[in-house]
Amino acid sequence: MTAATAPPTLREILELTREQLITAQDDDPIAECGFAPLSILQSHPQTVLRFAYQKLYHVPYKEVKDCWRRLYMDAALWNAMIVLERHLKLGSKITLSVGQGHDDWITQIVEILDKAMITVGSMRREELVQLWFEALGHAIKEQEQSESTNAARPSKRRKLSDDDDSGILDESIRNNTPSADSPPEDPLIPSTFPTTITHPPTLHPSHLIPRLHAPSFTSFAHKLSHPSTHTPAILTSTLTHWPALTTRPWTSPGYLLTHTLSGRRLIPIELGSTYTSPTWTQLLLPFRTFLHSHLLSPSGAAPGYLAQHALFTHLPTLYPDIVPPDYIHISPHPHLPPNIHLPVQQLQDPVMNVWLGPPGTVSPLHTDPWHNLLAQVFGEKYVRLYGPGESGRMFARGRDERGVDMGNTSEVEMEEFWGVGGGEDPFREGKGGKGEEEEEGVEAKRREFEERFPGFKDAEYVEGVLGPGECLYIPPGWWHYVRSLSVSCSVNFWWN
Repeated sequence: MTAATAPPTLREILELTREQLITAQDDDPIAECGFAPLSILQSHPQTVLRFAYQKLYHVPYKEVKDCWRRLYMDAALWNAMIVLERHLKLGSKITLSVGQGHDDWITQIVEILDKAMITVGSMRREELVQLWFEALGHAIKEQEQSESTNAARPSKRRKLSDDDDSGILDESIRNNTPSADSPPEDPLIPSTFPTTITHPPTLHPSHLIPRLHAPSFTSFAHKLSHPSTHTPAILTSTLTHWPALTTRPWTSPGYLLTHTLSGRRLIPIELGSTYTSPTWTQLLLPFRTFLHSHLLSPSGAAPGYLAQHALFTHLPTLYPDIVPPDYIHISPHPHLPPNIHLPVQQLQDPVMNVWLGPPGTVSPLHTDPWHNLLAQVFGEKYVRLYGPGESGRMFARGRDERGVDMGNTSEVEMEEFWGVGGGEDPFREGKGGKGEEEEEGVEAKRREFEERFPGFKDAEYVEGVLGPGECLYIPPGWWHYVRSLSVSCSVNFWWN
């Protein structure tokens, strides 16, 4: 690493942060917060942080003024400085083996900054916050190197015996065992994520999604040039050059830990079978906790899903591992199907999201107003799609109890549909026959389902399994259901 690209030291990041926080910026919305909170921002940042947090949730989030977001971010930076100054004064060490609930000084700083970034965005502090994470990562690396050197240094030598002609040896070397000071490897973290599928879904031959082998830019542009060819397709052999699939593999939990400060970085997790579930909720978890509790050793409780997250803004060091497909720079025909009712935001740049979760995580039947490429990094996903012409049989939801418009999501839960025998279940593997009494119960549920959702079972669909290195093209207005068959990671690109 050259001097020009070297991360700042901890003392340098303190000086840089203080300078930026006390230097007024032109047209800075923080000035609208008023004299009272700004006058105590430096001396009582924790109080200001709580005050700004209350302002964020005093009105619907989209109506929150930028001044309160800016105030929250700057208060978070002042609080991070307090923790770092305390560390530099006391000389506290980093605990390299990070466990759940550990609260060393780096973990405290990460929690402060990540909460701010996820809650309000960077708010003109993006570069500064990333420099903080680079400085913290360098501090961890320096201590790892120091402890590795200490572990490799021979322990105190002793004479084994008068007649041992091997002389004076380090006993751990003689016995070919590691020194007691050597940091042990984490036995709970495998070299790769488990992606084996025990029971692959059974696909209906007449309903398969068409597969296009590495289509050229020109041929795919032709497909998008007319509404009649805005139809789903799986594009094969399109991601084989991604570092995330080759030289910097995301299938390695250890690799992802190195980009999350040994798993300290916080990520937003959805808990629950789907976002339509009444028990669905969201929370922030350290990546290491998410890794152990939901990806490697699922507890059987509500599955955790890193879903629709702008990970490359949050963790920009992972962005070089993917290569956005050229296809997303095609200007498609502007026609939108009639089931897209709301004004559609024109995207200046493609929107990228990451989806990472255990087997069984589900995106319920829904539509999006943009063209979509779902790129599979590792693991496999089952997908089922219904065309815009079937919208009358999809039974779109209205507003939920919070007033959120759910008109792009179907009331039909596919698991219920299959469970009552309403359609051919692709996951029916291993299901035995039912007794007469049980059959009668299922038949009653089937009739009840068909009364609630008449015609759904007759809707035309296509289905398929999306594997590593493949992309699924989803046109606007197409209803789609997605289910992870193993630990799975995808990156999607929305554009129009």
